[in-house]
Amino acid sequence: MSYGLILGALFALVVLLGGVGGLFWWVRRSVHYGRQLPGPPLPLFSHDRGALFPRDDAADDDRTAEVMRARTAWQRE
Repeated sequence: MSYGLILGALFALVVLLGGVGGLFWWVRRSVHYGRQLPGPPLPLFSHDRGALFPRDDAADDDRTAEVMRARTAWQRE
């Protein structure tokens, strides 16, 4: 194989990976800035999981309080 074929294949791979990465960046940016996409929310990223896995607010408040107590425990010692 010639070096041209090898470099061409590597360049094509970089372009393909860049295109896929750009697509994910565009979707994530669109969701982050609140643009409404047609259809249901995309469960691709962590901030979209609330649509699929709703949490009880009381349980969330308890968890938040527990985390805050753990973060400030060193100050009481």
